[in-house]
Amino acid sequence: MDSGETYIKMCDCPEIQKQRVIANGDFEVRFKHNRGQVEIHHHREITAHYKPEDHLWLPRQDQLQEMVTGDLTSKVYSFYIFTHPESACLHGNRETGYFNREYCKICTDERNRIFRTFTSMEQLWLAFVMKELHNKLWDGAKWIAQELDKASRTVRGDLNGDEEEEEWET
Repeated sequence: MDSGETYIKMCDCPEIQKQRVIANGDFEVRFKHNRGQVEIHHHREITAHYKPEDHLWLPRQDQLQEMVTGDLTSKVYSFYIFTHPESACLHGNRETGYFNREYCKICTDERNRIFRTFTSMEQLWLAFVMKELHNKLWDGAKWIAQELDKASRTVRGDLNGDEEEEEWET
């Protein structure tokens, strides 16, 4: 179970926290304001003294997988496409109509970014959930909205602090 600083930052967003159903077995971060410390613990028992607002939920991999709808086959396929975008590449050369799925620079760069950015399965699955359900990408510090401009057929995101546009073709 990832309990590192990056995963904690990634989980600290309303899109994930609002999906929590408090249950025994949850992992959470409790911020101790008086000492500036962070406690990570495995939630065992709900008592009358428990205050959910004082805790940040860290979803386990199985909880993240449950957030994505569909049967097992569609989940596995979608996750594979997320981690290997070149396998469903729609980029190509307009003039020749040639599609080279293995060597598409756009897709290869995205695959490399994914595997450089995420260092645990929880981080990878959280990134997949945020992209699938909320159309957001992790830029290394925060979630950013990704929008598809259908008129110009571009994907817009701000992964490097600059507004980027990348053309794609079908």
